Amino acid sequence: MRFALGGGGIALLLMMLHSLVDFNLRIPANAVFLAFLAAVFFHRAAAEEQVPARRRKSSADDEGSAKPPPPRAIPPENQANPFAS
Repeated sequence: MRFALGGGGIALLLMMLHSLVDFNLRIPANAVFLAFLAAVFFHRAAAEEQVPARRRKSSADDEGSAKPPPPRAIPPENQANPFAS
């Protein structure tokens, strides 16, 4: 997948450089090809989007575990609705 990303990035760069000296992107086929290259270059693989599973702690480790911090309160200056009449 890294080779496809690299190739898409290089082709995207070359298309952008070519559009500096020519009316390249006014041709619909070239504009669609540029959009395809951008999609290939900016694509995230499914394996990268998955969060690795965390190891569960044993019951012996739960005794000293810390609780998550309480949620923060909204400051009073941010509680007023600017769109209210």
